[in-house]
Amino acid sequence: MQPSNNSFILRAPAKINLYLHVTGQRADGYHLLDSLVVFADDVADELEFSSAENFSLTVDGPFKDVVPEQNLVSDAVHLMEKATGKTANIHIHLTKNIPAGAGLGGGSSDAAATVRGLEKFWGITLDKKTRDGILLKLGADVPVCYHGKPCRFKGIGDVIESAPPIPPLFMVIMCPNVHSATKDVFRARTGGFGKEAEPFSDYMNLIKHTRNDLQDAAEKLCPSIGEAREYLKNQSPCFLARMSGSGSAVFGLFENIEDAQKTALQTQKSYPAWFVRSCQI
Repeated sequence: MQPSNNSFILRAPAKINLYLHVTGQRADGYHLLDSLVVFADDVADELEFSSAENFSLTVDGPFKDVVPEQNLVSDAVHLMEKATGKTANIHIHLTKNIPAGAGLGGGSSDAAATVRGLEKFWGITLDKKTRDGILLKLGADVPVCYHGKPCRFKGIGDVIESAPPIPPLFMVIMCPNVHSATKDVFRARTGGFGKEAEPFSDYMNLIKHTRNDLQDAAEKLCPSIGEAREYLKNQSPCFLARMSGSGSAVFGLFENIEDAQKTALQTQKSYPAWFVRSCQI
């Protein structure tokens, strides 16, 4: 889609949790996390912003039906209006390419892009405190999605640290046709809390010695998540398979893009109804 002269497009890439540790729980019930996040630019929603008399939102794309009437894009617009006192005389057209309930942060990435888009549309830069407050109100993944680059986040998503330069990572993303509800996964989780990962400079060593603390619970609730992970794990070029976020998407890591693309093609043949993509991070 090409923007018109008075419009612009922002991409909202899928978020991948290379690891996710649950490190504690606050008195108010919010869980404390430690996670290393990267973004799959080849798997992304798109938002086109254009001038209009009033705010409106339209949606298309392969996953358009998963966007509810009450959604994070609209929530982001209303919070931005309240924080700035400005009126969003804007139309946003969302092309939804990321499946929902997949642990890929599609809605969070859309919300983050909406905040960036309104800053650009209005020609403003929010102060950090105001912006961070808006982002965190929208959800724990939204602040890191606003950054849109490899980051480590801690706490309830409010502590974000830049990650060391990332080497080329090649992966296959595989998502069963199931919606994994984050609240249900946290409730189903058993056991204690883990530790934060050690400081790192070697991505591969870090990934191999970390985990996703929500994976077992999600797989019990949605066995197809485990099926997808085992499938990728058993593909000989794949050296690690893990769930992202609270699921249902899993990713397999490969040493080169050719192996990832070949595996993705074979996986799509084996699971034609599932979402499968190869990408480079």
